[in-house]
Amino acid sequence: MKIVEKKDILVKAPLKELDRVIKSNLLSGKSLNLDLLKKFGVFIIKDLFNIEGIKELRSNYDELMRNGLISKDEYHRTQVRIEGVNFFENFLKEKTLLSQMIKIFPEGFGLDFYRIVKKDKSNPEPVFLHSDACYNIGWYEAYSVFIPLSKCGPDNGGLSFYPGTNNFGHIGDAGGLANILPDNYPVLSPEVDIGDAIIMHAGIWHKSPKFITGEARIYLELNFRSINDPAMKLPIYGIDRRDWVLKISVDDLFLDSREQRIKKLYEKLDHYTNSSI
Repeated sequence: MKIVEKKDILVKAPLKELDRVIKSNLLSGKSLNLDLLKKFGVFIIKDLFNIEGIKELRSNYDELMRNGLISKDEYHRTQVRIEGVNFFENFLKEKTLLSQMIKIFPEGFGLDFYRIVKKDKSNPEPVFLHSDACYNIGWYEAYSVFIPLSKCGPDNGGLSFYPGTNNFGHIGDAGGLANILPDNYPVLSPEVDIGDAIIMHAGIWHKSPKFITGEARIYLELNFRSINDPAMKLPIYGIDRRDWVLKISVDDLFLDSREQRIKKLYEKLDHYTNSSI
């Protein structure tokens, strides 16, 4: 086994610029700064959505959870699958949302996936440092829009970002990232409320701390791609003229992915546990 010495590791980033940008609150505003989003991989738009509309999404989500029609994914720390739920699907055509995505993808865009990611007293655990790009199929240039359905921040397990890490590119594997960034690498841990939106590049390194106190931390996450991306699943704006399409789930694409191995491990553990009772 190779032992990696510290001298073999080089991580270079414009730390002074990152520190200035975060301390000056430049990654947050009433309107999207596309240049800053492209450069640093994250931007918070304050008061973007009509609050009553977001409250309605939250109310519908709560009702589905209470009735057991949706629930947290067994093999994911925070994911709640909501595919096919009409009022979430309808939100994909919300005019304010579309106006922001057109700025990012003027050639047209479509949906990759949408889901709820939540934490609460029953589901409090932290999420390790990672990048989403390595879990997704398709081009590196994809963006998630996190729409808080509750107040979200450090105390209740809100998202934390390492701005600019999207510039490192693909990281070669999926899973938790080692603590190799400089100790003084600035972290963005925004407090957001209903009406706000966080736009995040798929390649940015991010994590979330343990739920400690407060109301449940609930984000609606919508992931968008260029309409020309072969992995784009549902056209939203523009004309789909692709010659190359790869519309497939990870389970169907891989024979032995990381997620499939984890599921097999859990199945074995359940089998041994049940057979020993």
